[in-house]
Formats: sequence, C-alpha cells, structure tokens
Amino acid sequence: MRRQNVLVTGCNARLARHVAVALAQRGHWVFAALPDCFGVNVNAARNLQNVGVMKGYRLHVLEMDVVDEAAVERAVGSIVDRAGHIDAVIHASNLGALGLAESFTAEQVREVFEVNVFGVQRVNRAVLPLMRERRSGLLLHISSVLGRFAMPNLAIFDASMFAVEALAEAYRYELSAVGVDSVIVEPGTFAAELERNSLIPEDRERISEYGDNADLGERVSVYEGLGDVPTSPELHDVVHAVVELVEMPPGTRPLRTVVDPEGGESIGELNALSEDISQRFLQTMGQEDLLRLRR
Repeated sequence: MRRQNVLVTGCNARLARHVAVALAQRGHWVFAALPDCFGVNVNAARNLQNVGVMKGYRLHVLEMDVVDEAAVERAVGSIVDRAGHIDAVIHASNLGALGLAESFTAEQVREVFEVNVFGVQRVNRAVLPLMRERRSGLLLHISSVLGRFAMPNLAIFDASMFAVEALAEAYRYELSAVGVDSVIVEPGTFAAELERNSLIPEDRERISEYGDNADLGERVSVYEGLGDVPTSPELHDVVHAVVELVEMPPGTRPLRTVVDPEGGESIGELNALSEDISQRFLQTMGQEDLLRLRR
C-alpha cells in the first residue's frame, strides 16, 4: 500500500477526527485541519495532537477555516513546505441547519453555504494546481444521503448537500483528463452531527405562522434513537469507507459510496440510475472519454 499525504478538513467534528486518526493509523501522513485551534476548538486540536504523539503517528494538526481563503492558502502552503505534495483531500467540514426553510434568513443560508459549498471550492482551488501538475490526486467529498433527497425541516442543509453532490460529480468529469479523482461518500443522517452543529432559524415570527407545524424543528428529529455518534457502528463504517477509497488504485473508485444501514439500498438504486443517465448523456454528447480517469 502506498503511503499518502492527506488533508482532512473539519476536524473539530467527531467524524473528521475519526477519519484522521484511522488514516494515520494506516501509516498515511495526515494533516488534520480545523478552525480556531487555540480558542473554541483547542481541546479537539490538543486531543488529536496527543494521539499522534502517543501512538507515533504522522498526524499533524493545523489551523484552517474553510470560510477564509487566505487561511486555506496558508494551510495548503504549509503542508507543501512540510510534505512536498498533497495526495488526497477529505472534505469533512459541514454546518447544519435545523428548522423550517422559510424561517431562515438569507444571511443564515449564506453561512451554511460558506462552509458546506464555498469551503469545498476554496480548498479544491488551493490543491488542484498541485495535483494537476503531478497528474495525481483524490478529492473525497463527505456529503450525506440528504444530498439525494429532500427532508422537511432540513431544507437548507439538504440544498447545500445537493450542491456538493453536483460540484463533486462535475469535478469528476472535468478532472478525469488530468489524473485527479473526485468521489463522494454519502453517510446516513447519524454521522452529520447536525443537532450538535446546526443553525436554528432566526425568524421566529415566520415559524409561528405555521400553526401546528410551528414547532416542527423541536418535534421531528431524524436522529432520535440513533445513539451516541462517537461509538456508533455506522460511524465506523463511514470511516472504513473513506480509508478504503483513499487506498484504492486510481481509476477504480466508484463515484458514490453510500453508508446508511436504514435507507442505503434505496439511495444506491437512485445513484445507479443517476449514473447510468449521466453516462448515456455524456456518450450522446461525444464526451464518453470523461468517464474514465487518465494519468
């Protein structure tokens, strides 16, 4: 197995931290990025650094807020200075939004998209010149099954995940000619940690006008009964899927990997149908060469 230099974003969240540690345990040189390392996320940063030291892993913690383009550029530059190149990026930063769609202000929607969508684009733009030059690299986007169907009370988060799905799939086709892979992992709702990291609507007056559904955000929870995220078997499955994709040979990785014990089969069917339609459309347009990775 080839050891790789991997950047993992959003390591202030449990899923990203588990991914970073698992990759480091496999011998990869992992750069675990998170915002505000010396402030609100100091404990998460310190714990990750301690794991690396105690276990002897090549696990380096660095500050990077995906909403700050200059911070992204600095972090990527520091990785290149230290390791020489970046083989893979794991996009694991996300911000939830739990509540009725109309009750979120435009500024709140923008905040969600700044992290979940624009943050992905900032990081990709920072690393892709390096990857294209080497004709090698992997962009792995941790999305959600909520990026494939819409749920009430989760519309704003859903919309951002739909955008990530489209962006990542388009990148797959566009980057195929330069040897860079783009893939998507779709966890079930358990792994999104949305109740722990979510905006709530600011426009309470709009909420009150929904009558019996005014408290939908409080009454309906897609996470109820799913247990503690850090110890859930599903979380382990997501981490395993990410590690497996990182270590797969280029050109063999599927576009989408679903990790959802509840609705995974249905989402898998949807993905297969979508991929078949996309492939046939590209073939009709004479662009079937975009369907395979070339190095």
